[in-house]
Amino acid sequence: MCRLGSRFSLTRTEMQEVARCKRHSLRYADLQLTRSLLIVTTVFILLNMPNYVYRISIQFLNISDQSEIMQRLSFAAHILLYTHHAILFYLYIFYSPQMKKRLIPTALKLLECYCLKHVHDDSIHAGN
Repeated sequence: MCRLGSRFSLTRTEMQEVARCKRHSLRYADLQLTRSLLIVTTVFILLNMPNYVYRISIQFLNISDQSEIMQRLSFAAHILLYTHHAILFYLYIFYSPQMKKRLIPTALKLLECYCLKHVHDDSIHAGN
């Protein structure tokens, strides 16, 4: 655990301890960021690859895209392509600590703004 002295002037050993703690926390943050980016990139490649393989096979192998099998493959490839966009938000939430920290306060603010807002009943005033 990193602790700073209660004095304003730090000794040499205290300065070294602070520098070591900063390096350690920076390395940990870098590792977390790298991990989340690798996961997001891997999911992007895996979910987009079938669509590009389908397009390349149609274009360069002169396969007809009118057959029922190819239409089903096209549908499945497009479902995976759109799934990437749908799942990206959740990947950032689950694998990014910064997003986790900021999500709850932001969600509570949104709930406060939209769900807990008073509804004005204009029908009472319209009858007068």
